[in-house]
Amino acid sequence: RTQALSERFALFNETEAVALPDAAEPDLEQITYKRKKRKGKRETDFSSLPTEQVIHELPEVMFHIGANTQVSEKLLKLGQCPNVRIYPQIGREQLSALWSHCDFYFDINHYGEIHNAIDTAHQNNLLILGFENTIHCRELVVEECIFSQSDEKKLAGEMKKLVNQPEAVGERLVKQQKKKREIWERQSGTVLQKEKGI
Repeated sequence: RTQALSERFALFNETEAVALPDAAEPDLEQITYKRKKRKGKRETDFSSLPTEQVIHELPEVMFHIGANTQVSEKLLKLGQCPNVRIYPQIGREQLSALWSHCDFYFDINHYGEIHNAIDTAHQNNLLILGFENTIHCRELVVEECIFSQSDEKKLAGEMKKLVNQPEAVGERLVKQQKKKREIWERQSGTVLQKEKGI
């Protein structure tokens, strides 16, 4: 964490972009019900991902994209960019190393939060950024770090500003930690009131 901010790294949580929709399904044993597979949903969600534009607009930032699954050909091609590292089927050890190595966390996973990502980003003091429709714990994220899905250029511009102004990152991190502390204090106060019978 002692690197110059221009050498900082970012971590994407983008499992939906790394799944292989054409991969063969494993053999299943029918127990009590049969799950109907929805067609077309994944393709719709994948097409709107901002990853490429943000990555190309920020060549000075190294992006680490971790996935619980194998990754698509599209994402593998993105991994050919000099500022991108792809981690298909990422293990806990490798993920832990990335959490301690990166400075930003992009919460852009359209599905459920994985690996307790927001809390882990807080614990590792990573600045959390994301889109209105993907942020998993909005109450823990600074408003200036939440962007419209249709405004990837604004996100990229804000990242450029943050990379070049370390004091701005520090200010946002203070706000982010304050939000978490305020939630904890509210919850602690509620517990104390219940214990006292108030």
